[in-house]
Amino acid sequence: MVAPNLNAGQFTLGPNNSVAIFNGGAEINIGLLTEISWMSKQEIEKKKINLMSGYTFLLPFIQNWTGEIHIQRTDNSLDSVWYNMFEAPVKAGAAYPSFNIIQTIRETNGSTSRYTFQGAVIFYDDAGSFQNEEGVVQKVSFSAPLRIVS
Repeated sequence: MVAPNLNAGQFTLGPNNSVAIFNGGAEINIGLLTEISWMSKQEIEKKKINLMSGYTFLLPFIQNWTGEIHIQRTDNSLDSVWYNMFEAPVKAGAAYPSFNIIQTIRETNGSTSRYTFQGAVIFYDDAGSFQNEEGVVQKVSFSAPLRIVS
């Protein structure tokens, strides 16, 4: 086996990633300056087709994109935005808002990749656990019907 022609500087690392959330062109501050992790994945439903000849095929149906953001809590940014943009308006009868989430990755070759998750719905999954001598980590997840590569 031949060793790949790589060096440590060619691997994408977590700090090369940044995320911004927009609503109607305005950036929404939920505390992303202290983002500690980001994850996104495509949801695909796989349907089996069993032919009478005995062959089986899997047909992929792309459903959407989902993801998670973990934030180190430094203030009430997420709680305040959540109440003012989601809880209070929705309980008063407003439609649940959607957002565009933009992920930017600084590639190891110096270029930049940008992915826009359009029409994302955001969920506030975890307000954090408050414990002695521990940082409070909050979790937000999302679901978006489309990711555009630009």
